[in-house]
Amino acid sequence: MFGELPIEIGYCNGNNYALDALEYHRSSEVDIAVTDLIIMVGMQQDITEDFQYDTSKVELFRVPAGTAVELYATCLHYAPCNANPDGFRCVIVLPKGTNFDLEKRSSARAKTPCSPRITSGASVTRIPASPTKARSSI
Repeated sequence: MFGELPIEIGYCNGNNYALDALEYHRSSEVDIAVTDLIIMVGMQQDITEDFQYDTSKVELFRVPAGTAVELYATCLHYAPCNANPDGFRCVIVLPKGTNFDLEKRSSARAKTPCSPRITSGASVTRIPASPTKARSSI
């Protein structure tokens, strides 16, 4: 998955119905849906120089249970949302050390497209955008 690099595996379970935050990493993240869930993604390069991000650019994808999705390093994302009232369960795989403290900050921005790449399982369904627009600081 990460070319023989050590990995860390965690999980994210719960009930979520809102976009509360966005994050990105310096490497890909693989999410494995244990239940059907919805992921929300945006592009890091859409963050403005004054650290603003127009959340109307976020796209939603329904991910069926048993499907693995790779989120590239420049994908803005956060915890999944419920696809049904019973909540969601998701396994998260990252290169080891991804969630460690930073030693120094970098201002470099990569130019990689952000669309989830399905690594196994069924196809993911894009959810049409809502006409509501919002702006958030990150």
